[in-house]
Amino acid sequence: MNDEAMKNVQRLGEEIQPDFAYSAEYDAYYYIDTGEWLDPKCSDISCRFCNVRPENMKEKRVDETKKERHD
Repeated sequence: MNDEAMKNVQRLGEEIQPDFAYSAEYDAYYYIDTGEWLDPKCSDISCRFCNVRPENMKEKRVDETKKERHD
């Protein structure tokens, strides 16, 4: 988690104690309830994590559910 994201977690933690998790697939932390990423995408055009990361982690879960139904 980068410094900016950690500051956000600490700030929010004082207010609401958010539940967040780490995605090794995308090398980023996200809020479990909302799927919002805590880490911004990097600017490296060759990054294997950020280039394929969905806008929201919940989007990935919805896509996986749809894929499983078609298999």
